[in-house]
Amino acid sequence: MPILKPRLTPREQGKYLRVAEELLEGGLALEIPDEWRDSTRALRIEIGGAPASSICQLAGGIVVYVVRMKLVAERGGVILEDFQIKPAWDPDVFASVSQEGTNYRLAPGHHYDWSEVLNHRIEKRLRLRRGDLADGWLLATGTKPIPPEYGPGRPAMLEVAFSDQFSEQHKVMGEIVVERSAKTLKSAVRRKSGLFDPVELTAPTEGDKSEGSQLPTGRSPCESFDRLKRGGKWTSERC
Repeated sequence: MPILKPRLTPREQGKYLRVAEELLEGGLALEIPDEWRDSTRALRIEIGGAPASSICQLAGGIVVYVVRMKLVAERGGVILEDFQIKPAWDPDVFASVSQEGTNYRLAPGHHYDWSEVLNHRIEKRLRLRRGDLADGWLLATGTKPIPPEYGPGRPAMLEVAFSDQFSEQHKVMGEIVVERSAKTLKSAVRRKSGLFDPVELTAPTEGDKSEGSQLPTGRSPCESFDRLKRGGKWTSERC
C-alpha cells in the first residue's frame, strides 16, 4: 500500500525542484509550485535598472556589460564562487578583472570604483550568512555585436547566473538598457553610494543632474571612444 506524505521536506523539495526545472527547460509544459521555489531559495537576487545597469557597444566592436546587483542571503552558509552574464546573442562574455585595490577600467569612460565591484569578491569566494547583503556591480565584456533589434528604447533581456560551493546555480533575468556609440551616458569612476535604486528606463533630464543624483554628466564613453578612433583627443579624469 503506498504511503502518502502530506508535505515534502526541504531537501525533497529541492530535489524535485531541480528535476522539474530540467523538464521545463526540456520543453515539457508543467507548473512548478511557488512554495517549492520559496522554501529552497538561498538567495534573493535583484538587478538594478538604468542608469546603474547597461549594455554598451563601443565603436571598436567591444560590448561592455555593467549590471548592478543586490544579493540577500535567505539561508546561511552560501558561498558564491563564480558568475556568468548571459545575453541571448553571445555565449562567451568574460568577467572583467583588475589588480588588487585598482579601479576597473573597461574602456574610455567606463571606470568603476574597486570597492563597488563584486567581481573580485566572488572570485575570492563571497561568503554570505543568512540576512547578509551584497550590493555592487558585475562587470564583463564581449566581442559579439548587439543585434540591431536592441537599442535606445528597446532594452535587451539578460540572464545572470551565480554558482555556489555546491555547483548549484542561482539565476535571475532582467531587462537592461542598450546603448550604442554616441548614445551612451558618460560613466566616470562611480563612487560608492550605498543606494540601490532601480529606475525606469528614461532619458536623463536637467533635473536628474542636480546635486545627489547618481546620473553621470559630460561626454559619453562611446562618443569618446569614437573620437579616439578618428584621431581626436580624449582626456580622462584621474581616478
